[in-house]
Amino acid sequence: MEKREELYRGKAKSVYKTDDADRLILLFRNDTSAFDGKRIEQLDRKGMVNNKFNAFIMQKLEEAGVPTQFDRLLGDNEALVKKLEMIPVECVVRNYAAGSLVKRLGVEEGLQLSPSTFELFLKDDAKGDPFINESHVIAFGWASAENLATMKALSLKVNEVLEQAVRRRRPAAGGLQARIRPVPRPDRAGRRIQPRRLPPVGQGNPQEDGQGPLPPGPG
Repeated sequence: MEKREELYRGKAKSVYKTDDADRLILLFRNDTSAFDGKRIEQLDRKGMVNNKFNAFIMQKLEEAGVPTQFDRLLGDNEALVKKLEMIPVECVVRNYAAGSLVKRLGVEEGLQLSPSTFELFLKDDAKGDPFINESHVIAFGWASAENLATMKALSLKVNEVLEQAVRRRRPAAGGLQARIRPVPRPDRAGRRIQPRRLPPVGQGNPQEDGQGPLPPGPG
């Protein structure tokens, strides 16, 4: 697979064209960002860890019947993925109250949410990924009502799979926030699935919208 020109450069990943029109290469860089990319630092081996963690999660989802954009690993920091047309909407499933939800609503941090909440954010770094609702998505033509229904069902399925995987491997890991950012074709999980670990109440404060991703653990 021949890597060609850079197509897109995000806060921590770069996307490259290839000699196959239906495939792209994701490069996971060592950049670590905070505050919506306002502060960027280098963290050794971060790209490798994120790349392999992402591959682990995508493979688990595929095994559970959730189609993803992942194709295969190409190296420590690179993965081959299917080229998809992206919907600029980030879907967030929350199992515990944390981060921006606590700031917006003033609810207790660490509160278990039953049922889990489903939220939408416009994927726009310049605007700080603002919180939006379903009527915004439809009115501005980002997705149809049918698309949204499928996106929600897919997001909740992803959350269910990740919750089960985390609790099997880390029974005391606390809560989980599952973020799909952004959803491509409404029937496929793409770009990045980002679970975030919340420590048990009284054992540390999560950063904005949770902490970093959990390692896959042994096995």
